[in-house]
Amino acid sequence: MGSDVTQFTVGQRVVIPAVIEGPGTSKNGEFTDEVVVLERLVVALPDGVPFDQAAAATDAGLTSYHAVSAQGNVPAGSRVGIIGLGGLGSLGAQTVVALGASLFVAEKNERVHDFARSLGTERVAGDITDFAGESLDVVIDLAGFGTTTDGQGQLFGVRLANTLHLSCGAELLWLRFPAGQGQR
Repeated sequence: MGSDVTQFTVGQRVVIPAVIEGPGTSKNGEFTDEVVVLERLVVALPDGVPFDQAAAATDAGLTSYHAVSAQGNVPAGSRVGIIGLGGLGSLGAQTVVALGASLFVAEKNERVHDFARSLGTERVAGDITDFAGESLDVVIDLAGFGTTTDGQGQLFGVRLANTLHLSCGAELLWLRFPAGQGQR
């Protein structure tokens, strides 16, 4: 460990989030036992959190958090639609609830509807168009572009007062509508 490192000790459990300047992206090291990394990229892993859960949180968790919090700017009290309740969607849904927003989940797979309800979802439906009239402030598609939309970014019948985020891998498309303009 470098002599300038002050926040961590040898043997401490840590993780490194999936970030551009970290190992596995801009430099090698994601599958090694030891790696050199900037101290500011290291996160202490609390006791009781298994490494496999921490790994998911530092990659998929950050992806979902970024979509909801950083890009969606979801404040407490807002009404948020999440399209897709797979890995990214379930983490995004939990982020929405943690931020104090109302959650609406559109998921075609009815086998996960009970799971969606267990997260504190206000309403679960098979398609985002089922939320027409709910005045959603933000809709975030974590299922993949074209999966629950028409492939052209159209969410028929959904009034979007603020933002629509369509996501598929690295492709991001943000559409911002003036209040009342995001309906069809």
